Amino acid sequence: MFCNSFEVVTISMGVDVQVLYNQIGQHLAQFPDTTKGFPPELRVWIQRAAALIKAVGDGTDTKNAREISDRASTRSMFVDGSAIHGILQRTFYELELQLPVGQQGAFIPAGNAHDAFAAVGRLLKQAQTDVLIIDPYMDSQALTTYAVTALDQVAIRLLADSKNVHADLKPAVTTWKTQYTQSRSLESRLTAPRKLHDRFIIVDNATVWMLTQSLNAFAKRSPATIIQVADQQIAGDKIAHYTSVWNTATPI
Repeated sequence: MFCNSFEVVTISMGVDVQVLYNQIGQHLAQFPDTTKGFPPELRVWIQRAAALIKAVGDGTDTKNAREISDRASTRSMFVDGSAIHGILQRTFYELELQLPVGQQGAFIPAGNAHDAFAAVGRLLKQAQTDVLIIDPYMDSQALTTYAVTALDQVAIRLLADSKNVHADLKPAVTTWKTQYTQSRSLESRLTAPRKLHDRFIIVDNATVWMLTQSLNAFAKRSPATIIQVADQQIAGDKIAHYTSVWNTATPI
């Protein structure tokens, strides 16, 4: 049995806390479904979890995670993954405390609707001029739940996929424009069918955040994560790509 007491995280020299936080958050969101047994991909998940925990620094958690990983690598042994998942989640929250306040709370456990609203709202409130929300399965919640949290002067742009967009988005756009007229700028466009696959929020054409789930189901049935694209080259490529997609999309 492994100890669940609090262990202070000491980051190894040269480790980028934001990058490691994003990696761990994304890995937590990819925890395999174990309700029907022991899926083969769980072994790989456990081994990567152990590597992420070790990257944070040496300590009791690192030792325990390595022992679980070693057992998982022996195919004759059953390891359910819950213990190392708990270690990784605790490491994640401890790392989170070392981030700026505006970047905390980006991992949302399943069923935490308020946390999901607050986390996305924090991103939108950072915007000063423009927010582009990209979601192939977008519905009215993008406006009624999330976009309303942005500052009044911020231009809202919505980009959805014509194949997968929900029917209630168009009337929500109409209602928004009727209510706010010119006081709160809104543009919405649809891409060609199946053109979009991922979900992003781009703030002021400068900061890119990736969402692991669509906004209409964000953290409802499984954990969701908001991950900043920290690499400036990759972020720039994303902005350029979606600017091009936006420019060729059809207005709603």
